[in-house]
Amino acid sequence: MFWAIFNESSSDNFDSGSPVDNFDLGASRFSSFLFQPPYCSPGTVPGDNAAESPFVTAAGDWYIRHCPFDYRYMVAQTVINGFLNYERRVGINSVFEYATQNFGASIGKSDFALWSIPECQSNAFGATYSQARESSSPGTGYANAIGWLNEYMLCLAQLNSTDYTAVRVRRAYQNTIWPQVNAAVQDFYSSPTDPTDGAFSALAANFGNGSLIACVGGCRLQCTGPVVYQYEASPGTYACFATPPASITQADIAAAYQTHIQQISSYTPNYNSVAQPVLRLERDLSGVVNGYVWLSPIYQQSLNTSHVPR
Repeated sequence: MFWAIFNESSSDNFDSGSPVDNFDLGASRFSSFLFQPPYCSPGTVPGDNAAESPFVTAAGDWYIRHCPFDYRYMVAQTVINGFLNYERRVGINSVFEYATQNFGASIGKSDFALWSIPECQSNAFGATYSQARESSSPGTGYANAIGWLNEYMLCLAQLNSTDYTAVRVRRAYQNTIWPQVNAAVQDFYSSPTDPTDGAFSALAANFGNGSLIACVGGCRLQCTGPVVYQYEASPGTYACFATPPASITQADIAAAYQTHIQQISSYTPNYNSVAQPVLRLERDLSGVVNGYVWLSPIYQQSLNTSHVPR
């Protein structure tokens, strides 16, 4: 669950509006308004936001939500649903297969670059993740692969290194992802309410092959130079307005947010869904923040609802 959320959130570079994200944004809390009326209306679950009411489409209902649940918490709840789904399905031997099949580009990829930090690469479960995967099987519940990933997480979380990846993992373990995973697991046992409304997968809202995003400065898309607003309405279609990333203001962030909300309002999911706008930090290779991107993960049900009810 930790690594799935870490990779889905671009190395934990998503800002959900939670106080834990102050580590990155500091005084310029561009998404602080997410917890101010009318942007946040906790109430009942799901989807009671005062600014963006529930939408009813031909495919069913979907909702836009900012709070009360952190993005990482919502993904953790979705992964719990996936584990339950695979556990209950006939012919599937291990919940770990949900992780490898639904996060194939990261957890399902033995040579993924993240698994190559030398100080932590070897542990009791294998000299490498690839070796741990090869020595695992459905019959053993993929014990070596799961054990390797857990030990790797703990090693990187405690590694006193300035390596960018190690720093991100350390922060995620201490402040952001791991506490949210624990909260989701505890609530699974104590609360009958599923805040994802039975979601099986966490997707990016998109039309065809183009993700729906609103870019605010420093985005690496098909425009030259730094931009303030850059919206991809369809694959290959962009609008750019040049402004240096250092000049981005709260008003710029808010305007890009409104553009994003207007566009995803026409999104039609395949199954009942919950959408949650988040602000992603855009960074260069050294970790310097260049700008911000609005995007909305979609927590979506599936045709197979073996995990519902919990």
